[in-house]
Amino acid sequence: MDKVVIDCVPFLYYLQYLVYRHKGNLSKRLHAMFNIADFLNLGLGKQLCEKAKGHVDTAFHVLAHCRELENRPDNFNKKKIMIKQLLCLQSTN
Repeated sequence: MDKVVIDCVPFLYYLQYLVYRHKGNLSKRLHAMFNIADFLNLGLGKQLCEKAKGHVDTAFHVLAHCRELENRPDNFNKKKIMIKQLLCLQSTN
């Protein structure tokens, strides 16, 4: 894969997470991670096309990477299947 497309909002939260993780600031890095999760929650359902612009899958992978770095990979496979099903219902370009 040569290129990856992600919405700028979760990417900026991901960068915040990485910076605060490097600095050792637990509360701010968890806040950044929860902001990515919040973006995904806003992107689900009726607002999928409007809020997430079709890059929910990449944002999900970013959140999964954050959770792996925090040693919290719990139940992500089930959520990933749900996201993939929603993406299949979404029209593509």
